Amino acid sequence: THLGEPTLAVADPPVHTAHKQMIFPQFVSKRMALIEEELTRYANLCIDRTREIGRFDFMAEIGVAVPIRAIAMLIGFADSNDALLARTAFQLVELTSASRTLEEMGQIQLNHGEIRIWMTDQLERRQSGENEHLLDAVKSAIDSGAFSHDQAMTTMMTLLSAGGESTSSLLGNAVRILAENPEIVARLKADPSQVPAFIEEALRIESPFRSHLRSVPRDTELGGKQ
Repeated sequence: THLGEPTLAVADPPVHTAHKQMIFPQFVSKRMALIEEELTRYANLCIDRTREIGRFDFMAEIGVAVPIRAIAMLIGFADSNDALLARTAFQLVELTSASRTLEEMGQIQLNHGEIRIWMTDQLERRQSGENEHLLDAVKSAIDSGAFSHDQAMTTMMTLLSAGGESTSSLLGNAVRILAENPEIVARLKADPSQVPAFIEEALRIESPFRSHLRSVPRDTELGGKQ
């Protein structure tokens, strides 16, 4: 069963190093600053909608919606299909969960036909010379031969999972901690400057990503052990 070409997190050097150099220069504070205002506006719209609803599912209305929109904006997708992107992000987690059979993993991969068609269209719509988004870096890598089309697809889907699903899990874990500990809510309301520290503690206590399975292709010594 073919589960995609090795890219980024599942590739070894020198492939990993080359892909990282092509992609991550786009993940700079300047780019984040460009989308911050629009993303904040979108998050506030989500929050306002929940106030109108009254009783709501936090993950559906905010926890999943905001991170997926953020990664879509960062990559540079036009006319973002948030439902498709969210579904893909969570399916990708299944591929790395170590809880599915090879046959099940293959079926998940086959289910990605729709997102591959959609992403291919996104790439083809980019105009030459554009360089504002990560999507432009991926397209340039394809045009130069540094990336195959399959590697480009795998890279963008990996970013969806790594940037979208993991952040959704962090938000869900953090909100659950707050719901179970009203004294923490009171402290944060009294001193909002502690929010960053709370987020770091939520990451430490309830990490959304705790392992990444790898294989060793040859005899290896690690920490003095074979």
